[in-house]
Amino acid sequence: MPRFVLAAALALAAVAPAAADDPPAPVRVMSYNIRYGTAKDGENHWDKRKDFLAETVAAFNPDLLGTQETLAFQRDYLAGKLTGYAAFGVGRDDGKDGGEMAALFYRTARFEKLAGGHFWLSETPDTVGSKGWDAALPRIASWVRLKDRSASGTPILFLNAHFDHVGKKARQEAAKLIRAKAAELGAGCRVVVTGDFNAGEGSGPYTALFGPADERPSPFVDTFRVVQPTRGKEEGTFSGFKATATSGERIDWIAASRDWEVKQAAIDRTAKDGRTPSDHFAVTAILAARGREKAVLRPYTKRTNIAHRGASGDAPEHTIAAYELALKHGADYVEPDLQLTKDGVLVCLHDTTLERTTNVAQVFPDRAREVKGRKTWPVADFTLAEIRRLDAGAWKGPQFAGARVPTFQEMIDVVKGKAGIIPETKDPALYGRLGLNMEKALMEVLRANKLDAPKADPKTPVVIQSFSADSLKTLRKDHACKLPLVYLFAGGDTSEARLKQIQEFADGIAPAKPLVLARPEVVKDAHALGMSVTVWTFRSGQTGRFPDVTAEMQHFLMELKVDAVFTDNPDRFPRD
Repeated sequence: MPRFVLAAALALAAVAPAAADDPPAPVRVMSYNIRYGTAKDGENHWDKRKDFLAETVAAFNPDLLGTQETLAFQRDYLAGKLTGYAAFGVGRDDGKDGGEMAALFYRTARFEKLAGGHFWLSETPDTVGSKGWDAALPRIASWVRLKDRSASGTPILFLNAHFDHVGKKARQEAAKLIRAKAAELGAGCRVVVTGDFNAGEGSGPYTALFGPADERPSPFVDTFRVVQPTRGKEEGTFSGFKATATSGERIDWIAASRDWEVKQAAIDRTAKDGRTPSDHFAVTAILAARGREKAVLRPYTKRTNIAHRGASGDAPEHTIAAYELALKHGADYVEPDLQLTKDGVLVCLHDTTLERTTNVAQVFPDRAREVKGRKTWPVADFTLAEIRRLDAGAWKGPQFAGARVPTFQEMIDVVKGKAGIIPETKDPALYGRLGLNMEKALMEVLRANKLDAPKADPKTPVVIQSFSADSLKTLRKDHACKLPLVYLFAGGDTSEARLKQIQEFADGIAPAKPLVLARPEVVKDAHALGMSVTVWTFRSGQTGRFPDVTAEMQHFLMELKVDAVFTDNPDRFPRD
């Protein structure tokens, strides 16, 4: 009993009133399938393990506890044994005490219940005892909306569920229902979802909860995978009462809305004499509410979504269609790569040659140069009038046939007043050898549009980026450019000494993703020097160890604390 008294004392200490400006204390969350208490489990019968299970819960000291397979007498036992908690749950069979519950518990010294309820995982969720789709049994979810007594601000929706063990369709549809109900019941709330989902990572239910839907990223993150981004072999959560049974699928999850910062997440492997307190391992997470302020560095004012070459994942890069789609998808900035035509006009293209993204080989077959045995058509060999004859969209799909290479001015006309612009000077030394001055041309266009100074147009902030240190130095020295300058790099060291060298000519750094993953401290080091950090490039299908591009961007923005990201998929950007 002293253990429980200590837990209660810790609970009271944890919710001492916070100062007005203090963030709320982190929230400790546990999800636990406690195995129904009437099962004929021999030495693992409820009566022989219930104290051990209660001790395991108390040792973690959760603020929010979601249980599954809980019968009424188990709910009441835990409510009595765990001092300082309110229990909320009804039986799935009759909406009272009949059948298993998804009973949840919350610490009353910290939380005030504002509302609560239950729904069934079926086509008729408000029908008591209803069995959905191909489920073997009725399944239920319980929820409460809570006010945090320790701090004013956003309430919490806490939802707990148990998916069917047989019905594949039932699990899939239940995940969709949970997502929809969380949006409905949790409007204006931070959300926590716990449960036994009877499905592993990468399954249909997992994707339905954590993956994109209707071209929108999931509102949830898998807390365990945020903290442990690399999938391991010992992540199983069904133990069968055996402490050594750590392989298999991770079927118990804690989901959190994106306005939580995941501080810790784990699988609780507590055991005694080789036995576990239940036939599942508990899973835990510690969550901290993200502040509304955005600790980002100049030139950004919030975690920033930069459309890389426009919305280039869904439309042909550097076309008006890609820029318009980027705006539709909520990009904060749109990126045009800049090249110069033979007659000195800035056009938006990534490559210094035309053949990859246009039909120049068909329109001008005799104008190719041969470089290292390969035919190529340099942009600088063609006038703007000639480049306007090219199709820059058909390579992406027939629906884009006829799209043209836009000038920088045409790009500005589309984006100005709707988003920021972050042009990149591409290979300016090449054009310099041809007698073309990219920096001069860039500043002239910006000046003509009254975008050549910081805050000249608050609706259209401009940042200039380049892989060329000389180009940035030229802008600053020869053209008196006061706009923020960002230095791109794909290799080399990321030491503090190198950052200090970059600081002499740039306001921010833009390293490639692998450099930041290899030395995450580069973000802190750059920030200490007053330099922003913009990372490139995030695209669906190329997310490495992360389950999707939203989760990858989330990790960089919220865990590694970078200020902005370049992405081909601005619609997948993790919004608060």
